[in-house]
Amino acid sequence: MVDKVHRHFASCYDVTLAQPSTTTSAAAQVSVKFRSEWRVHFLGLPLTSRDYFFSTHTAKHYALYYWQPNRSLWTGDEDQPIEALFVWDISSSSDYRPSDDPTNIHARRTNEKGHLSGPSMRELEWLGIRQHASISLTRIEIDSANEVLMWRENRFANQYGYFDPAERCWESTSTSFKFVGAGAVLRRTADVELVSYRGHCSMDSTEVTGEIEGWFLPVCEVGDDQSQVKFGLIETCFTGLVVENRLLARLRLEEDGEWMNLQDDIVKEVGCMGRIAGDERWLIGQNNKLQLVVARFQ
Repeated sequence: MVDKVHRHFASCYDVTLAQPSTTTSAAAQVSVKFRSEWRVHFLGLPLTSRDYFFSTHTAKHYALYYWQPNRSLWTGDEDQPIEALFVWDISSSSDYRPSDDPTNIHARRTNEKGHLSGPSMRELEWLGIRQHASISLTRIEIDSANEVLMWRENRFANQYGYFDPAERCWESTSTSFKFVGAGAVLRRTADVELVSYRGHCSMDSTEVTGEIEGWFLPVCEVGDDQSQVKFGLIETCFTGLVVENRLLARLRLEEDGEWMNLQDDIVKEVGCMGRIAGDERWLIGQNNKLQLVVARFQ
C-alpha cells in the first residue's frame, strides 16, 4: 500500500531591477537570485477545494494561515476545522532546500532561522481571530518594523425585526497583535463595506468603488485604469418571480458608465472561485473543474 502525501514548500527570491543608462536604448535588466526555501506544512495540504490558505510577506517575514476540515473520526471536536497561523523569518539567505531533503538529515547544518510564531487554536480563539466553520478573513498584513500582524475580517452581523435583503449589515474589523514576544491586542471596527471571503486569493481583490447597490452583493472587481474598463462579479441577494439568487459577471466601459451583464457562459467559466483578474483585453478566472480560463475580448 502506497500512502501519497502532498508536501508544500515556499521559496523566496531577491529580484533586482537595474535601470539602463539614459544615453542608451537598452532595456532594464532583471536579476533573480534564490534566497531560501522552507516547509510550510509538516504533512502537506490535500489538493482539494475544501482546504484554504492565506499568505503574505515582506522582505523580512512570511506569514501563513491555513484552514482545513477536520477529517479525523476520533476527535471529540470533529466538527470544528483545523486552523493554524505561522510566521517565518526569511531575512537571511540559505542554500538548503528542504524539498530535496525529505528525511531532514541536513536540516541541522543550515543557518536558517525557522518559524518565529505558531499560536495554537486556543490562542487564536483568545485573539478573537479563529474562523471556525465560516471563513470571514479577507486579508492579512505584516508590519515587519514593529513585528505586528494585522488580521482583517468582514463579518455579517445578524439583524433583528423585518428582514430586507437590500439592508445588509457587514461588520469590517481589524485585529493587530505582536507575533514576536508579548504585547497588546488592538481590535478596531470600520464603518465600511468590504468584499467578503469567496474563495482562494479573494483577499487580493480590489476594493469595491463607489456606492454599493442594495440588491447586489459584490464579490470581486478588477479594473484597467488606463482604459477605464472594469469587470465585476456580483451575487443577487433576492429570489422572486423574475429575479433569482445567482452569480453575475458584468462590464463597465467608463468610470461613470452603466454596468452591462456578460453572458452566463462566461460566468460559469471564470467566476466559480470568486476571483477574477485581467484588463480590457483579458478576463482570467477559474471554472468548477479548478481550471484556469482566459477569456479574450477583441
